[in-house]
Amino acid sequence: MVQFTNTSTGDYTNLIWNFGDGSPFIEGVENPEHTYLYEGTYEIILTVEYPYGCSYTYSETIGVTEGYGLVLPNTFTPNGDLLSIPKGSTALDFAFSIHTEIGIKTRGVRINQKLVPLSKTLKSGDQVEIITSDATKPNANWLDFVVTSRARSKIKSSLNEEKKKIAEDGKEILRRKLKHLKIN
Repeated sequence: MVQFTNTSTGDYTNLIWNFGDGSPFIEGVENPEHTYLYEGTYEIILTVEYPYGCSYTYSETIGVTEGYGLVLPNTFTPNGDLLSIPKGSTALDFAFSIHTEIGIKTRGVRINQKLVPLSKTLKSGDQVEIITSDATKPNANWLDFVVTSRARSKIKSSLNEEKKKIAEDGKEILRRKLKHLKIN
């Protein structure tokens, strides 16, 4: 069940909620609850009617995922492609949701054309540009602020691979040093 909140101001006379799933519109309810039966993307439309026939329409697209949890915010790539990620997601979560390699190589991020930290929490409507570098590697500190399980698992996996590589390199250096010293 999703709780919707009316943020309209002024002396409105009526509220009409369209939940985007084909269910009947709801009128006159300030903060309705609605249950989605299927996962998918839905456009929520709130029409606010004012005296003398004036009205204003608010619209928001949401995604309902497996388990029917609400997915927000809707964020956009610089090309205008829509990417729905869980509420509270950071710019780094966004990078990993595009592709694992992009997330792993993320060096910086611009939100709405402004350079911001990777830990910046995204808001609905943000345009996010990921800056990558082949020299960048995941940092254990990233685990402190990512919220999606995908980003978290990919970061942990990459850190473990890096530890294994360092251990193998150390073994090889030790083997060569022992061989040079003629120690078996």
